[in-house]
Amino acid sequence: MMGGNVLPFDISKRLGTVVQVAPSRITVRSVHGSTDAVKNEATTCVNIGDYVVLGRLSYATMGQVVQILRPETQDDHCALIVNLFTSVSLSEMRVVPGVVQPAQLGDPVFLPTQELVN
Repeated sequence: MMGGNVLPFDISKRLGTVVQVAPSRITVRSVHGSTDAVKNEATTCVNIGDYVVLGRLSYATMGQVVQILRPETQDDHCALIVNLFTSVSLSEMRVVPGVVQPAQLGDPVFLPTQELVN
């Protein structure tokens, strides 16, 4: 359980944007391209197995990176394949089983707070 008025994701650590949606899986276009690792503005690397949060208005959806698609050129962006598995009610700050709000194209994706991961 998390404390009140605390977002379950760090808005300064935006990883990218949803570009493809399936019922329990999304593809995220990373903010920056990289051949070594996916990095955001805060220079945080993302690896397979890391947790991410899809930020929405009423619920945040948790997911786990299952694949990283490397860019074909230096100018391209990496893509993250993410399996979605649970939600967090932002009004009650509690975990809700399943994906309550389906992902939509253009939704932002962030790293979770350490409090949520623990």
